[in-house]
Amino acid sequence: MVDSRVFVDEVPPGADSGMTGMEAVMWRTGREPLLRSPIVLVHVLDSAPDWSRLVEEWTRLTVQVPRLRERVVEPAGGIGTPRWAPDPHFEFDHHLHRVRLPAPGDLRQLLDLAQLMERTPFDPSRPLWEAVLVEGLDGDRAGFLLKLHHSSMDGLSVQRMMSLAFGRAPDERPGPGRLRVLEPLDGEDRERHGLLGRSAAVLGEGRRLVGRVLRQPFGTLLHAQRLVDSAFRVLLPGLGDTSPLLARRSTSRRFDVLEVPLDVMRETASRHGVSVNDVFVATVLGGIRRYHEGHGVTLDTLPVAIPIAMENGARSSGNSFTVGRFPAPVGETDNARRMRVVSDLIASARAEEAAAAPVHLAELLVPLPTPAVIPLFRRVAGAHDVQLSSMKAFTEPVYLAGARVQRLYPFGPLPGGAISVTMVWFDGNCCIGVNLDPASVAEAGMLVRCLEVEFEAVVDAVRKAGR
Repeated sequence: MVDSRVFVDEVPPGADSGMTGMEAVMWRTGREPLLRSPIVLVHVLDSAPDWSRLVEEWTRLTVQVPRLRERVVEPAGGIGTPRWAPDPHFEFDHHLHRVRLPAPGDLRQLLDLAQLMERTPFDPSRPLWEAVLVEGLDGDRAGFLLKLHHSSMDGLSVQRMMSLAFGRAPDERPGPGRLRVLEPLDGEDRERHGLLGRSAAVLGEGRRLVGRVLRQPFGTLLHAQRLVDSAFRVLLPGLGDTSPLLARRSTSRRFDVLEVPLDVMRETASRHGVSVNDVFVATVLGGIRRYHEGHGVTLDTLPVAIPIAMENGARSSGNSFTVGRFPAPVGETDNARRMRVVSDLIASARAEEAAAAPVHLAELLVPLPTPAVIPLFRRVAGAHDVQLSSMKAFTEPVYLAGARVQRLYPFGPLPGGAISVTMVWFDGNCCIGVNLDPASVAEAGMLVRCLEVEFEAVVDAVRKAGR
């Protein structure tokens, strides 16, 4: 029997469940098929877990993480901030399913099923997640597919949630988490609290700015000018032209996977004085360059977007990120030089004083009618071809309902883009998920092979250096 009390991480007293501006924009613009934002995780398990145990543990998880039992509620007339509210008709069986692959049950079949799952729209009247246990994978293995809407969680929130879902040994059952019983606000109080909270923050910032002007007029004006300049670089960066080879768009998706030993990526990063993320980004760019050269197209730079994490405390759900964009040095043929340039570009994007400008812009868009927001979001999303993301996940073995998770492949959303590549650190490996639009990438197999060649070169360089 699952305890029906609410298990959550620390939530500030009085916090409402109104969507942030970024969440609201991702939710509403998803009505445009090209701008959908699902996140898909593909887990490869060493065996099929016990079904009853899996159901029990995931039922408990929906109590630990309230977002899994919440649906989106739009304000009257569709004007204002959507909010998260408990689904009064929550049915667990609607969200967790069980299927079996036909023979031969290989990884390609599992990825094809995940692609189909990605393309299936969420039911907007229910919580925005779905999971499928996939039995019949070769070698007596199984798969576990999880799909969430990006408006409900970002990558860090998903990681925190999965830390509650995984055990650290086959017989370990995930713990109950931290108990905190919340008294929910009614709809009007939620909306009023959200509006007053944002208004108070803006007014408070305004008062502080006026006070600074009175005390230090010259220095404050210089700071304001720097902030404006930074905002223009963030919102209207000189990204250069997108690739003519990647121009077409569709609602279809193609999933592929790669993996590289984590110690190889760490050694490469250490040797070149950069981060593992820098190595990942630079190597992916090398693969994209190879793909273009194979089609007789030469590029110096390519518009790329990366998520930049913002602190949001220790909550298990929600979004707390902004977006950094820059012209990536795809034309640089030397991977070592490309790593250093990428490192500088990413550091600059994170250091921008107005790095949070996209978040503030999203807040301003919330009151607007969705048909007015979609064209703007389409233009912003269409300004870059490629989205890249990486994060640390689990560096030690983890288990799902007693089955060891051998691999975890992440597939980030692709709203309006051509290619999304995401990497997670997982149990000694860097697991890489490639999510691409086959209308943009006409020869998906060729692109994946180009990426493999570049990552193989990284592995070979470390092995040669160790001889």
